[in-house]
Amino acid sequence: MQYFCGIDTGGTFTDCVVMDESGRITIAKSPSTPKDFAAGFFNALEVAAEKLGLTLSQLMQNTRLLLHGTTVGTNAIVQLKGVKTGLITTRGHGDALIIMRSVARPACRSKSSCMYRAIRNPSRSFPARSFKKSANVWIGKEWSSCRSILTRRMRRFTT
Repeated sequence: MQYFCGIDTGGTFTDCVVMDESGRITIAKSPSTPKDFAAGFFNALEVAAEKLGLTLSQLMQNTRLLLHGTTVGTNAIVQLKGVKTGLITTRGHGDALIIMRSVARPACRSKSSCMYRAIRNPSRSFPARSFKKSANVWIGKEWSSCRSILTRRMRRFTT
C-alpha cells in the first residue's frame, strides 16, 4: 500500500494527514515541541502509523509523497516575530509576503491593482528589503538537476 502524507507544524499541535492509494484518510495530531520541532514532526507521523497498524519505518518505506508545511514559520513572518531573517525567492516573488499581508487585498479588483496597493502602502515589511534577494531559479519536479545551480546562486547571497 502506498501512502501520501501531509504534516503541518503549528505552535501548539503538529497535524498529520495520511491518504492511502484508495483515498482513505487517516488524521493524527501530536503536541508540537517548540524546543525541537522535528521531534513533534516525527511524533505526529508515529501517531498516524499506529492508527494504520504500522511502525513509523513501515509508513515511511511506503510513503510516495511527504509534504511539510509550517504554520510556526509562516506566523513568525506574518507577525514580525523572530530573529533577523533574510528571504531568498525566485525572481519576481520578493513582494509575495507584502502582498499576502496587505489589508487592501480583499478590495482589489484585479491582481495588478492588488499588487499596486500592497507595494505602494506596505505594512512593516519582513524581512527588510535590504535582506531580500532574488535568484533566477525555478525548481521543477527534477529537483536534483537544479540543486547544484541553486546552491551556487544561494551561496552568493549568504556569504
